[in-house]
Amino acid sequence: MLTDAKVGDVLLVGGSNPYLSTVTKTTKTLVCCGSTKFNRQGRLTPRQKWDYTHARIATEIDVAQVKEEIHRRQCINVILAKTGNINDLRAFSTKKLICLVAVLEND
Repeated sequence: MLTDAKVGDVLLVGGSNPYLSTVTKTTKTLVCCGSTKFNRQGRLTPRQKWDYTHARIATEIDVAQVKEEIHRRQCINVILAKTGNINDLRAFSTKKLICLVAVLEND
């Protein structure tokens, strides 16, 4: 519920890929985060039948979890960019390859 939301609050916007958004404007019936609008029950408005996006005021734990997930995705993208092609791996020194294998084998 967004009954107590005010400008500057951070919202956890849920769905298939949760993210953080900051409240930029409020009215009696709506909470706006830029061009995205939610009703006071936390539902995206206007809503499509297939869209179940919702929002709530984020806690410190929510903020930390989303930031960690963003950092995790960035790390994965760097790894994929560096190792996505066999020629990229061939450019690694033997020492770097040994280190990479050691990290991958030690979950």
